[in-house]
Amino acid sequence: MLCSCSEEKNAEQKFDNEQVKLKYTTCFKIFKNKNYKTLQLISNGKVTNNYILYSNQKPEVNLKNVVFIKTPVKRVAALSSIYIGFINRINQLEKVFSVDNKNYIYNETIRERVNNEKINELALNGIINEEITLQTNPDVVFTYLTQNEIALNHKKLINANIPLVTLVDQLENHPLGRAEWIKFIAYFFEEELLADSLFNATERSYKSFKLFANLSKNKPKVLTEHKINDAWYVPGGKSFMATLIEDANANYCWKQDTHSGSLPLSFEEVYSKASDADFWLNVLFCKTKNDLIKMDSRYSSFKAFKEDKLFNNDLKVNSSGANDYWETGLIQPDLILSDLISILHPELKTENKTNYYRHVK
Repeated sequence: MLCSCSEEKNAEQKFDNEQVKLKYTTCFKIFKNKNYKTLQLISNGKVTNNYILYSNQKPEVNLKNVVFIKTPVKRVAALSSIYIGFINRINQLEKVFSVDNKNYIYNETIRERVNNEKINELALNGIINEEITLQTNPDVVFTYLTQNEIALNHKKLINANIPLVTLVDQLENHPLGRAEWIKFIAYFFEEELLADSLFNATERSYKSFKLFANLSKNKPKVLTEHKINDAWYVPGGKSFMATLIEDANANYCWKQDTHSGSLPLSFEEVYSKASDADFWLNVLFCKTKNDLIKMDSRYSSFKAFKEDKLFNNDLKVNSSGANDYWETGLIQPDLILSDLISILHPELKTENKTNYYRHVK
């Protein structure tokens, strides 16, 4: 399943296939011809995984250590709730026969099927149960595990030719880049035309909301997250969240930063830069303002706290704590952007109803 360094550098040169045009993703590429499709994962400009999808005869390709998968797949294991969101969006939910843990899933249909023992849970303790996985005999396992984790810990699955497909959608820093992973998943079900249509609709909607936000002359200052233990992890200036805030026509406190990941900062560092922020988003586990104060009384000195402008992305959370924001919101960022515009620009008189956000009081 692992490609050598030399193969990674030359992988694309060995294809005489047509490359599918993708718009925002930086983490995968797709090539196709009349006999098969090749999906490649990309990291730092190099190919790290190759998946060959074929409908009829298994093809011969000029690459070693690739994963061959016959499509359309009929039995799927999805080890993250966002994969459930993608699969549901292309109307293939009945193909899901295994999940990691139902407590992490918001979709009621999947939860009910688990309760009725029609769907297996494969990773109740966070580690794939190889024996149960082998028994369910999936056509493909969608996972977030790294190549090393797969190679070291799941030899039984590899030896049994169970295809493990790693998705790295979380590495995308543009909201539409993450949403574009619907195309990657759709190829396994031979639903790429539907996925293209859905993504194009999401892109049009996102761009429309972005233009609408720019009608506002106000550009409020925005803070996110709160301190956990000794560090306050704020999204980097090139992150998914920073891009959303920018596209909502607002000033993110760390917009000048060049990182796409999170920045671990001290309370004092955040306070000095963001105590005057107009809005405070994504206050994590806080249901009320009082919950925030119980964590640290100093939060009450922030402007957004004083002016009652705290909002959290936990409007849709079920009894087990699964949050629909992480399941359907990330793949429909136009709806998240719509929420942010409603919150940050009430002067535009957008609808009060939101999709994922609520006012924290």
